[in-house]
Amino acid sequence: MDTRRLKAARKAKGLTQAEVAALVGIRQQSYYLYESGKQDPRSEVLAGLCRALDVSADYLLGLDVRESTLSDDESQLIRDFRDCDRKWQLIVLETAQAAALSSAAAQDTGEGDAEGIA
Repeated sequence: MDTRRLKAARKAKGLTQAEVAALVGIRQQSYYLYESGKQDPRSEVLAGLCRALDVSADYLLGLDVRESTLSDDESQLIRDFRDCDRKWQLIVLETAQAAALSSAAAQDTGEGDAEGIA
C-alpha cells in the first residue's frame, strides 16, 4: 500500500480518517494503521477504500504508471496539489482553468504564448 497516495486520496476528497473508516465500515484505528503503513488492508477493505476515495486499487498500491508519463514539473504539481487541503485545491483548479481559457483565447487571436510569466 502506498501510504502517501492513501493519505492524498483522502485529503483530495476532503475527508477525515474517521469519515473514511465509517464509509468503509472499519474502525478508525484500523484506517490509521493503513495510512501510517503499520498494517495492510485485506482485499475487501482495499476495495472499500477504493470506492470511498474514488481511486483504483492500482493507484493505492502504487502500480498506476500514468504519473510516470508526466514531466517532472507535472509530477511535482500533482504531488503538491494532493498535499493541499480542499480549499486550496479549488483555488488551484480555478486558476488553472482561467489560465487555460486565457491561453486558448490568446492563440485564437494570434497573441502567442504567455512570454514574460515566470
